[in-house]
Amino acid sequence: MTRIWMTMLLVLLPPVLQGQGTASGAGEPTVFVGEHSVLNLMSAAQFSAAGLSKLSPGELRELSKWVRTHSLTTAELARTAALDPEPAPSSNPGMMETRMAGDFTGWDGGTVFEFVNGQLWRQTSFGTLHQYARSPKVTLVATGGGWRLQVEGVPQSIYVRRLR
Repeated sequence: MTRIWMTMLLVLLPPVLQGQGTASGAGEPTVFVGEHSVLNLMSAAQFSAAGLSKLSPGELRELSKWVRTHSLTTAELARTAALDPEPAPSSNPGMMETRMAGDFTGWDGGTVFEFVNGQLWRQTSFGTLHQYARSPKVTLVATGGGWRLQVEGVPQSIYVRRLR
């Protein structure tokens, strides 16, 4: 019965909503159109079991936008990792190469950096830098004064201390 109701909803509601055509008149397709609509990502039973049938068309549009954005972000991160995987561990115990987990936006004096290997490091030297890079490679080198962090594409380096 629910499947019949959802099928009727999917068939009859889009023509009714075509008068609105776009979400908020902003040129974006309604929730009922497009491959990233939540209605196209699951069966009618899953849709109902998830409680999504209780949402208004506007709420469904917002959910569909979120799903699309999240899917594109996840796909981009997966593509980046596949094209340029985690560097192999260094045989030198005084040096480590890895990647930033996510975007690098620079440092400001006490910045905490998270790497894809799960480690957290905090900036200990003074300095500010504003630069953007998507999951850049990083090199940590042990020196007499601690560990020095070098980010790929950034001419400066800073001292850091491992938190975990």
